[in-house]
Amino acid sequence: MHSNILYINPDNRDNQITKSNPVKDSFLRDLKLDLILMAISMDDPYLKTLYQKLFLHPSNDIKEIKMRQEILSEALHYQQFFRNIYLLSTESIAKINNYGDTSHPVYDKIIPEAKKILTQCDIAFINLSHLEALLQVIADCTASFSSSTLNEFIRQTQKKYTKTFLHETSEILNRLMELKGLSEITIGGHPGLGLKLREVQLHTISSFHKAMDKNKSKKSEKADAVILLDNPVLINNSQEIINSSLVWILKTLSDFNRDLHDFFETVQEMFGFYTGAINLYLNITKADETICYPEFLEEKGYNFSSLKDVGLVLKTQGPVVGTSLSFSDKNLCMITGANQGGKTTFLRSIGLAQLMAQCGLFVTASTFFCYLYNNIFTHFPDEEDRELRTGLLEQELQRLHTIIPLLNKDSLLLMNESFSTTTEYDASYLAEEILAAFRSYGILTFFVTHLFQYAHKLYDEAPKDCIFLRAGRAADGSRSFLIEYGEPVKSSFALDLYHQILN
Repeated sequence: MHSNILYINPDNRDNQITKSNPVKDSFLRDLKLDLILMAISMDDPYLKTLYQKLFLHPSNDIKEIKMRQEILSEALHYQQFFRNIYLLSTESIAKINNYGDTSHPVYDKIIPEAKKILTQCDIAFINLSHLEALLQVIADCTASFSSSTLNEFIRQTQKKYTKTFLHETSEILNRLMELKGLSEITIGGHPGLGLKLREVQLHTISSFHKAMDKNKSKKSEKADAVILLDNPVLINNSQEIINSSLVWILKTLSDFNRDLHDFFETVQEMFGFYTGAINLYLNITKADETICYPEFLEEKGYNFSSLKDVGLVLKTQGPVVGTSLSFSDKNLCMITGANQGGKTTFLRSIGLAQLMAQCGLFVTASTFFCYLYNNIFTHFPDEEDRELRTGLLEQELQRLHTIIPLLNKDSLLLMNESFSTTTEYDASYLAEEILAAFRSYGILTFFVTHLFQYAHKLYDEAPKDCIFLRAGRAADGSRSFLIEYGEPVKSSFALDLYHQILN
């Protein structure tokens, strides 16, 4: 059984590309993920970077998502356990990074091997102390976890890093630290070609004072011969011999530190995910909102109740109107209605909930069932190009041109007021042609629009693969912010504007 509590398949992590591109940048901006990232990170830059990567690469492995949900439910009950392990791994990595290039096995060749070994010993002591603290956190935890993956991680960690391992490693490091200051190094080898010493082996390292005490205690009347090296050539040759005997120790220490550094990086990522989720949970519960763990459908569609925009929840920290919806086997969801009626908020709530569901997180809803999509894309209005290189319509079409090659039948596309930068006639023509192509390909598209004529024409045709929603508006012009099934309606009302302007 694997012991990674974030990824079932390690390739899922390795395939994640964090390089910025227009599609990813727009996705983060359109869904206003900065609000969520702020709540998750709590001013921790690592958590922000981690979740940016995860949000841009949501999982489509149902087993992996279920595993994360199961462990997250444990994390919410035992918050301090997960947070402590994350903080220990983060602290260890930060301290080691302070050493800069010296934490790598190959650096300044001018520095003697003995000095490199001492530096690696310092790093190893840092790793060892934090590893010991991490194991103590695990040992002190009296919780009985139900997640088999989490239990396997704990079991394998305790099996690999035993008390005996810690004790013996600490003893070896303490002996190596005797290289500090004057030391006696005993090496062995045999003469080779040109009388050069070959197959050099290190026998012992001891402090100079210990070596002197040892010599004094000898009963032999004959003192050990000591050769003083006062010739630069002899000094260099002797240093080369010493370095050649120490190089394997340096390699062993470097490998040891690299392995522990990789371990702490993995732990930081795994427990960082759950620590970030804990932070998000605490921020949501401040607003007294309900959360649930999503379930997944076998066919495209949605079935949810009281779904809310998590970003709006975090921003207002007050009551937010939720939406309930259920449909399946559809390719287009057309949303019309009064301006400022909640259409964009609803669209964003769909995108955020789908994204959080496929990352293995909870969502702000009473219940939430969704399909597992391969990709999630957004197409929201852009700000005007300040350099005036392109018009707004051209910018919209360029974004769409970038997205289309990435779409497939299992993609989810969220379009908000697309083509609103041109006349209604031209916009309706573009929408009709492009959405017809998406529908024929089987792509589920949510389309918020002000194009009343086009929306009503499609509604009259009553296609089976379309549903029509609209934002609620009372007779007096007040908005309910509810999204409900219904015939398309116009987005603006002159009487509303009259009352708004003239108060």
